[in-house]
Amino acid sequence: MSDGKAFISAGLAVAGTIKYAEKNNVKGRILLFDFKDPSAGVVDLEIHTDQDFTFKKFRPHGISVLEDKKKGEHLVYVISHPDGLPDVIEKFRFFPRSRQLHHLKSIPVGQHLSHPNDLALVSEDQFYITNMAAFHFFPLALVETFLPLGMGAVFFYNGSEMLQVIPGLNNPNGLFLSPNQRLLYVASFLDKTLLVYRLDPHGKGAELVQTVQLFGRGDNLHLTQSGDALLVATHPDFLQFLEHWFSLTPGEINSPSSVVRLPLDDDYLVREGNITEMFYDHGDLISGSSVAAIFDGHMLIGSVVDSLVHCELFSLKK
Repeated sequence: MSDGKAFISAGLAVAGTIKYAEKNNVKGRILLFDFKDPSAGVVDLEIHTDQDFTFKKFRPHGISVLEDKKKGEHLVYVISHPDGLPDVIEKFRFFPRSRQLHHLKSIPVGQHLSHPNDLALVSEDQFYITNMAAFHFFPLALVETFLPLGMGAVFFYNGSEMLQVIPGLNNPNGLFLSPNQRLLYVASFLDKTLLVYRLDPHGKGAELVQTVQLFGRGDNLHLTQSGDALLVATHPDFLQFLEHWFSLTPGEINSPSSVVRLPLDDDYLVREGNITEMFYDHGDLISGSSVAAIFDGHMLIGSVVDSLVHCELFSLKK
């Protein structure tokens, strides 16, 4: 966000990790990191609700935020995979003074999407969302991450109905809108590519205009503070990541982490000749990098089931 706040979803539990989460009392949470006060660390946000919100079933995943710069408030939308129930989008309002989240409503998506992964807000209650796999049964969905079956898709929710706008994708993972909302960036997990689409202004379709090689399996995307580059967290070794994810013992099996910087031109297309790797770790510091954000010379890196890393950026130029 422009005010230096980073909202983080924690407590993801799907398929083979659900029993581990229940046994170890892993709770679904929304965390806050303030780049302007990094010494404060991560704050666990308190959730208030007057509605039927089941905290035990809250399993947050992809997250997107709308910022109201005048009021200083934020609308926070997060995908939740409640065990035994259809997937939903939970909508919250964040009040910065009290540092509290107020649950506003749940938007059901499970009847349309089998494996929703990430979402990108266009406006209040309107968003693009990835459906990573078509099969509900997890072993078959896992097969989709190895075979180019083209059964994933991107959908657009217009506030009342879910519309499929980009079909035939191989495991679409993270996505992000360009600042002018004319382009949509989608990480194709299986293909190790970033797909760039020009959007229909009414959310009814999209045209592929660029395919960028990532040299790793792209997870989530984030725009730099200046808006001149896209950050992509990737998994350089997918099999190692799977072992790390399903080991169910933190720190037992490490997985490499990488953050790639994709510079953008004036039309927000990727300058493919100037792609750089900003961060790499064998997994000792952080395993399974899932997202990265930059603010005022500092970078925050998240992971799927490991820790967060905060680091200060420096330049090799004198």
